[in-house]
Amino acid sequence: MIPSNEDVFLITQNVLHTMDVLGEVTNMIGGNYKSQVPGPSYLSIPSVTTGQNFQFALKGARVISDTVIASASESINILICERE
Repeated sequence: MIPSNEDVFLITQNVLHTMDVLGEVTNMIGGNYKSQVPGPSYLSIPSVTTGQNFQFALKGARVISDTVIASASESINILICERE
């Protein structure tokens, strides 16, 4: 069965909404983390990536924490980086 344009639109809207929610949750976690570390400290804009088998690279930074939160069907990786 080929999805209709309306189905594709609804799926796309759901994915974009989910990414927006994850970005907002990331902002809340980051703000809490920032309040716990010595200053001065800065936060970048959160980045939400979807898919599988991707690699993360941020020029001039190194990963200091890599946490995986997994459910029965999905997982979320949370990376915290600092400037080198």
